[in-house]
Amino acid sequence: MQRYLPQKVEIAHKCGDPDFLEHDAGIVLLPKRPCLIVVLTRDNPTNRDGREIIGTVSRMVYEEMLQKE
Repeated sequence: MQRYLPQKVEIAHKCGDPDFLEHDAGIVLLPKRPCLIVVLTRDNPTNRDGREIIGTVSRMVYEEMLQKE
């Protein structure tokens, strides 16, 4: 989940990674507006592809939440 987020952003998360699946669920601890993110993937060509999808989704949510602060 933290792959494409700035290092200063705190998160609390739990991920899972069986073959061809990647899952991550967590709380992004933004100062004024913490948010929950859950991303479940399957049928990924590689587990790295799944992690990149999760990182992209969490970055999109993070950027959207910053605009609302």
